Amino acid sequence: NTAKNSVPHTFNAPLREGKGSVYEGGVRVPMMVYWPGKTEAGMRINTPVTPPDFYPSICEMAGVENPETVQKLDGKSFVKLVTDGSRLAKEAVEKGKIRNQKEANAFV
Repeated sequence: NTAKNSVPHTFNAPLREGKGSVYEGGVRVPMMVYWPGKTEAGMRINTPVTPPDFYPSICEMAGVENPETVQKLDGKSFVKLVTDGSRLAKEAVEKGKIRNQKEANAFV
């Protein structure tokens, strides 16, 4: 958390804040996907995915239809997103407070 009108300890222009922050500059990073025969070269997607999306995506890529888990999976597979540009179905965006941060955004 930074004092008003001060420079954050890291900065990720043009996004707000930087590493260690729950604002977009602290959590938004580029990702590259290479899947021969499935992904299109030069495809650019601006849809965010989150770490919980990786497990269901890798399971789908491996042909595992219903992976057995102890609890409900929070993530959504991003396979269709990277293969044909379909939207990633996220249910909602939640806002809340974490420690001294003013607010946090999270996919639910």
